[in-house]
Amino acid sequence: MRIKEAGANAVKILVYYNPFEKDWVNDRKRAWVERIGAECKAVDIPFFLEFLPYDVHGEGEKSIEYARRKPEIILKSMEEFSRERYGADVLKIEVPMQMAHVEGTRAYRGQKLHTRAEAMEFIRAEAALTGKRSFSFPLESAARSFLRLWSWRLRAARSFTVCWPAAPPGRMVFPSSSKAAPLRSKRG
Repeated sequence: MRIKEAGANAVKILVYYNPFEKDWVNDRKRAWVERIGAECKAVDIPFFLEFLPYDVHGEGEKSIEYARRKPEIILKSMEEFSRERYGADVLKIEVPMQMAHVEGTRAYRGQKLHTRAEAMEFIRAEAALTGKRSFSFPLESAARSFLRLWSWRLRAARSFTVCWPAAPPGRMVFPSSSKAAPLRSKRG
């Protein structure tokens, strides 16, 4: 794999994915991710995979309609990409609901779709799909965590040859193998 020959010690990809997209579109995306996972396994480098959900109905990702569908989009995407066939060593995942619509959180903006208890059930269901250990941030500190981690990412980008986004305000699933260790800088 050329990326390993170039000195990289991991591969991270972002794939826009919605399980309700046209079949031919998702088939190509899944085949691409599967190929990258197989190539990473062949050359023994960690594979970081992040899927990014999007709206296929044209209503916009900030709309209440998309917020209603988001948990199902996230859960079906997690079910797909947590399969062994993709070979992801680290699966970075999305918060399964729009926090602005979760009553009782600091991000709540007045249009309730979920209670805090329902939100936690979505998160538990998402973690259960992977069968891997998971770590979560408390819902209340999501915005603060995001800002802290985003500023860390900007600082780290100056010193790392290979940089990956910090964990989003939500969850990140880690494998039990040691292959997913933090990347080291090749710069002096």
